[in-house]
Amino acid sequence: MKICIMKQLRYIFSVLAFTILVLLSCSKSDSTPNPTPTPTPGGGGNTCATATEGTLFKEVKALLANNCVTCHNPTGQMPSIDFRDNCVIQTKASLIKQRAVDQGTMPPTGPLSQSDKDKITAWVTAGGRVTD
Repeated sequence: MKICIMKQLRYIFSVLAFTILVLLSCSKSDSTPNPTPTPTPGGGGNTCATATEGTLFKEVKALLANNCVTCHNPTGQMPSIDFRDNCVIQTKASLIKQRAVDQGTMPPTGPLSQSDKDKITAWVTAGGRVTD
C-alpha cells in the first residue's frame, strides 16, 4: 500500500514540476524593452533584425536617428521605445506615422518637414516593414 501511494506522489510531483516548467518557459518578461524579432512578411524567413533594409526604411531610420533617437534609446526619456532597433521601428510604424505625421506631436522640438512626413507616409503605406 505504501509503495502505491509513493508512486502516486512521485507521479503527481513529476506532473506538477513539468507544468511549472512549461508555464515558466511561456511567460513573457516585462523587463525587456525590445520586442522579440518577428518574421518579416515576404522576407524569406528573415526577421526584422536580420532583413535587408529597404530604401524607404533606410530613409525613415535616418530621419528617426536625426530627430528621435535622443529620447528614444535605452538611456533616454523613452527607453522602452529604442529607435536604434530595426524591430522596434517596424513594430511602431503606425504609431510613428500617427504621432509625427497625423498629429504632429512628435518630435517635441517641433514638427517634421513635409519631406520627412512624406517619407514616413510612403514607408507605412508600403507596409511599414524593414524590407520596404
